[in-house]
Amino acid sequence: MTLIRAMTPADLDQVLEIDQQSFPVSWSKVTFLHELNENPNADLGVVLKSQPVEEDSSGFGIIRRLRQPKTDDRVAAYAGMWIHGREAHISTIASHPNFRRQGFGELMLISMIGRGIARGADHVVLEVRISNIPAQTLYRKYEFAAIGFYPRYYHDNQEDALYMVARPLDENYLIRLRARAALLAARLPFTDEFTGLHFEQVISDGSKE
Repeated sequence: MTLIRAMTPADLDQVLEIDQQSFPVSWSKVTFLHELNENPNADLGVVLKSQPVEEDSSGFGIIRRLRQPKTDDRVAAYAGMWIHGREAHISTIASHPNFRRQGFGELMLISMIGRGIARGADHVVLEVRISNIPAQTLYRKYEFAAIGFYPRYYHDNQEDALYMVARPLDENYLIRLRARAALLAARLPFTDEFTGLHFEQVISDGSKE
């Protein structure tokens, strides 16, 4: 099972692990807690993947078979976003190394765009390293275009950042976003408890948008 929901403080140990494995300069726990508890303009989400937990094999065979299998929810991806007026700004997004190239990062991106739309944004922006071609390719799939760059934006190596924007986030864009979510769900079924747009209902209804 894959679930998209709002991030909680209980997720932070796993989120911090992903953050440290993904970025040369990572956010602190204090920063995440500030975003979660004190910033009304912030939205943070996670994609959770349920995994089976190995149990003690002792005991009678029939009892073991009757037990419900135990699962452990792992944070496969997370993201953060700020809402400023009609602008949604994706501030951070990453997936766990064990879950990369499986659609979890893409699902997180869809969810953040959808959440921005639900909160009234008419465009969404982000920054990405000039050298991060795979991320740029994914963003362009969701209609982000580079409209500028920030010289020496990243402090660890003074690398430039591309400034990308997707707009307008109108009804036609939402139709295309729902269609892409449905295509992704064909190989990665999920439940959406985050965006407010109920992507999973569109999928279960067999939408042809």
